Amino acid sequence: MLEVGKFFLQRPYVVGTLETKGGERLVVNLREFDCVTFVETVIALACCVKSRRESLEAFKRLLRRIRYRQGRLQGYASRLHYFSDWIHDNQKKGIVRNVTAEIGGRSLKKTINFMTRHPETYPPLRDAAGLQSMKSVERAISRRSLFVIPKETLKDLEGQIHDGDVIAIMTNTEGLDVQHVGFAIRVKNRIHLLQASRAEGKVVLSRQTLYRI
Repeated sequence: MLEVGKFFLQRPYVVGTLETKGGERLVVNLREFDCVTFVETVIALACCVKSRRESLEAFKRLLRRIRYRQGRLQGYASRLHYFSDWIHDNQKKGIVRNVTAEIGGRSLKKTINFMTRHPETYPPLRDAAGLQSMKSVERAISRRSLFVIPKETLKDLEGQIHDGDVIAIMTNTEGLDVQHVGFAIRVKNRIHLLQASRAEGKVVLSRQTLYRI
């Protein structure tokens, strides 16, 4: 996973690369990333290499399976916009396993509704049907418990985080779950992030430890 991710070091950080005119479609872009598309792309490529299915079509099938609910591209609301939903759905598909609770994470309930509270930011939600579809998604997410590792306990649990693990950083923003994602990478026995960084404007290995980010 990390070797694939390192291949993209220095590639530009760009937001909105999945937003296209004419309806939702699968976007394949290996030139530029946001934090989520970087994680999705690296996982899809690494899985293709591991399974020795290294064709473009195999990569596209897996990327679609990762990016969309139940692997089905059925409009804007079928994309896994909220990362806690991304984790939930990809665990059901057998692509990732959420170990947060196992290593000492605490349960958290949060109402998720950021997108439908700010539909002006998301053009597909200006349509009434699209808005209602997303509200249904948000209600389902809000019924689930999230598991989180409080920052004050992170140092004690770092030993249970492995190279290549997906790290999701929660946010206090009302209605939103996750603000940033990347891959854990151990440097001098401390966890750093291999990430598409908005602040750096590119894919980087974080100079700070995860605890300091």
